[in-house]
Amino acid sequence: MNMKRIFRDALILCLITLVAGFALGATHEVTDPLIKEQRAQAAQNTYKEVFPEAASFSDESEMVNAVEVSKLLIENTFGEKITVDSALKAYDANGKVIGLIVNATSKEGYGGAVSISAGIDLEKYRVTGVGFLTLNETPGLGMKAKEPLFRDQFPGKRAGGEELEVIKTGTANDLQVQAISGATKTSRAVTHALNAAIFFAAKCVEITQ
Repeated sequence: MNMKRIFRDALILCLITLVAGFALGATHEVTDPLIKEQRAQAAQNTYKEVFPEAASFSDESEMVNAVEVSKLLIENTFGEKITVDSALKAYDANGKVIGLIVNATSKEGYGGAVSISAGIDLEKYRVTGVGFLTLNETPGLGMKAKEPLFRDQFPGKRAGGEELEVIKTGTANDLQVQAISGATKTSRAVTHALNAAIFFAAKCVEITQ
């Protein structure tokens, strides 16, 4: 009798597990495309924010190839903690390429990886803006990287291949970035990722030509 009851209970538990598994699988099938769509839309919003002059963006195969080919060069130049993850061409309303969106990551953040999206004007070789794809820094400190006081330093910075430097005091010049008070590590992570983005735009874009 006890064996029958044990077998019955085990069978019921097995059925419950199977039903729950199917339910979770079905939920994933429904929600996964929605999540991907939301992420894609959020990325597009960020691209428009950092390159407001652009009308559209395209991650063409030649850009995918340029990122792949440049990986070793980026690592040798900036170290293994800095990567260029993807790049897109930015077009004006007439379909003319006016610059790039470069997505780069620094693993030097206080809270882990910091992923940015940088707009690079290829005609003026200036940074058009910097936005965040991933930022998990300390609230009230590193998270201030999203605030205008820090972000507004980047538009207009030269993008001619020269590296930007983080400073703690004084007035920043065209090749310097004023650190967030109490969050120098975050400030450097953002700036190092941007340096890689600038380097890619200035040195590696010929791969696509």
